[in-house]
Amino acid sequence: SSVAEASTLLREHGDGGLLLAGGTDVLVQVKEAGRPIRYVVSLSGIDGLTGITEHTSGLQIGARTRMAELAAHPSIQARYSALSDGAGLVGSVQTRYVATIGGNVCNAAPSADTSPPLAVLNTSAHVAGPNGERTLPVMDVWTGPGRTSLGAGEVVTHFTVPATATRSGSHYQRHTPRKVMDIAAVGTAVYL
Repeated sequence: SSVAEASTLLREHGDGGLLLAGGTDVLVQVKEAGRPIRYVVSLSGIDGLTGITEHTSGLQIGARTRMAELAAHPSIQARYSALSDGAGLVGSVQTRYVATIGGNVCNAAPSADTSPPLAVLNTSAHVAGPNGERTLPVMDVWTGPGRTSLGAGEVVTHFTVPATATRSGSHYQRHTPRKVMDIAAVGTAVYL
């Protein structure tokens, strides 16, 4: 029911656990790759991890915000279009209504369609855990394919995206072997 409780459960039960929000990547990893998971801590009952809030300084995006919401949000389409582009390409329509921005970042897949946009938009990740809260550039969350800098019991709560400059724009483009329902072989974003 809270970030503190989720953090405590992760620390108490040790290795082999997993935070679950949308689960679209994780369930495939379990089913197809045999990923071993000892226990799951659901984030679905925690208030405050969803939604998009606009400020004069930019955006705040809850870690459990769904891809469909990001892709359809008018301000994101207008001022942060690379993020709208990327979120709109994640999986199928059904997947976009389940997949979360936090899961897309924390899965640390090189093919994640929102990672390049978040990086070029200078996004920060806000993390809560046993040692309090910290903020880091989203680029510093990833340490390699499938690996993050998150410590034991740490939970990404939200992201902040700075306001874009006047007369600026962004775009995300990816290359996939197939035309639809494929992951990016190459994904790139630009903010000018």
